[in-house]
Amino acid sequence: MTATKIIRDFTHTVLVLRARALAADEMVQVGEGRTEPVKIFELTLLAAAAPGEIQLPQREVVTPDGAIGITFERTEGVVRVLLQLKGFAALSAFGGHAARLIAGNGSIDYAFRFDDRGAAVCSLADTPAVVEGLGVLRIVVQLDP
Repeated sequence: MTATKIIRDFTHTVLVLRARALAADEMVQVGEGRTEPVKIFELTLLAAAAPGEIQLPQREVVTPDGAIGITFERTEGVVRVLLQLKGFAALSAFGGHAARLIAGNGSIDYAFRFDDRGAAVCSLADTPAVVEGLGVLRIVVQLDP
């Protein structure tokens, strides 16, 4: 074996592993050994107003690609997260689909479904951990309704 062939084989192996990792990133493990295709939206929402104090946004926040608008309503003991698909492309792609709202700190893993108009509501306990978890969100939408 020549050095060129070894390098070519190694490069090919790295490319195959990279492609496999990218494909695996598009899949989320669901249930026992079953995977389903998903679309993942990630969003950093909140900043601390003061050490230990998190403020919910007063206005709608939109995912970087503009597909989902998120609004927060805070009442006694409950934080309602209102999600709305934005535009025809998002509505036709994700309307009626099951999804999960997942917090970066692990305090939230809430299953919901967008309705045919692209709306969804997640009612969460208004606890410090949940409010802090709203700072970094992942919305995982199943591509198969």
